[in-house]
Amino acid sequence: MSKDRKNLGYQELNGDSKPPFPAHIFPELIQEIIYKSVETYNFPLEITAAGILSAVGYILGNILRFKTPMGWEAKPIIWMCIVAPRGTSKTHAINRAIKPLNDAVNEKYKRFKEELSLWKQSGKKANMPYFVSPVISESTVEGVIKALERNPHGVLTHSDELETLMGNFSRYSQGNDTGPYNTLWNGTSYSYNRKNASLNVHIEDPFWSLIGGIQPTRLTGVFKPEMIESGFFDRMQFVFPYDTGYKHFDLSLQDNGLDKMWSQYNQRMTDFTLKSLDSASIGAGDEGLWIRYYNIIGDTINGLDDNDPRRGLAAKGQTMFARWGLILHGLNVVFNGKSISENLSVEEIRAANELTMYFFQSGLYAYNIVQNSSPLDNLSQQQRMFYNSIPDFAVKRDALIDFGKKAGMSRSSVDRLISKKELFTKTQYGEYCKRL
Repeated sequence: MSKDRKNLGYQELNGDSKPPFPAHIFPELIQEIIYKSVETYNFPLEITAAGILSAVGYILGNILRFKTPMGWEAKPIIWMCIVAPRGTSKTHAINRAIKPLNDAVNEKYKRFKEELSLWKQSGKKANMPYFVSPVISESTVEGVIKALERNPHGVLTHSDELETLMGNFSRYSQGNDTGPYNTLWNGTSYSYNRKNASLNVHIEDPFWSLIGGIQPTRLTGVFKPEMIESGFFDRMQFVFPYDTGYKHFDLSLQDNGLDKMWSQYNQRMTDFTLKSLDSASIGAGDEGLWIRYYNIIGDTINGLDDNDPRRGLAAKGQTMFARWGLILHGLNVVFNGKSISENLSVEEIRAANELTMYFFQSGLYAYNIVQNSSPLDNLSQQQRMFYNSIPDFAVKRDALIDFGKKAGMSRSSVDRLISKKELFTKTQYGEYCKRL
């Protein structure tokens, strides 16, 4: 591969700039797919890479774990958030990467329909066949738990718009569901019991990964302060593509072998999923090197205030270091023909460190965007017009309703807006003052 190809999308870090994605750590086939997808279909390399990492992590599922030198175990669970504007082929690139998973689901569903038809013909009333897809889209936490109950290998949520998924957080919980989701990210046993819930179950060994996209302008609106405080934000692996511009489609590039490479990718992923593999735990071949990198990640909290939320990014980065090692080992098993080993290689540990630092820096970049933004950034043009029309002193609700009418807002819309504590302060006399 040429140096120009290898360095595609790379730039020097400069303060709060986007970090460069280390695509060179992938097996040769995956590198070629990533770069040729840029050339042929204008898929940003970071999005294709993120999709492949998520897909490989999912097919490993509950099969492979990493036992750290400290004794705790990690599973290759990933929450991937791709931050890119409209028109950057987020959906197409991710769908291409997870195609083998969707193909497997389609085959499983066909078998289910055949089994269900035979069961109905038999006249039996017990042991009815069931099907709950392990690859799901937008869902509530109940939907995720239901899928986990029926799919012990694991579940992957692919949400075109993460904002929609997160909008479901308060549907049943009178607040948000970051608590249950945070527990699922840990991969430890989880009991789901809610008053009046239709589903009360215990998941002994949950594996739930997530991948989806969000527009940069919506980052602040989705990741509210409570999500940072709860640690939900820290668990996300953010991807910021460098080049999101449009390139002209070139028919001369259709013969560059990309389709054949994607076919090889699909076949190798499918072959791995069809293998009968026992669960296994692997360690670090060079424990000293692993601990050295682990401590470097931890050192990033030095100099931060005890209450600084960025400390959480470092702590979760240490967990992700182990998870990335597993996934990189899986990439070598699936695409380089290696067998599952007892230990990560030195090369895999180093590559895991590169990925960890990339996502740690991306998390800092996302954190800076969220922290330096204003609540006004999330208002619609109509809401902004209303807000700007209000005088800078205490105003009664009825007067605010009148201001809202002039801006074309309904009474209920005004009430919802003035209830936002980040925008308004309510006085002891029941009047409202703008905060910004």
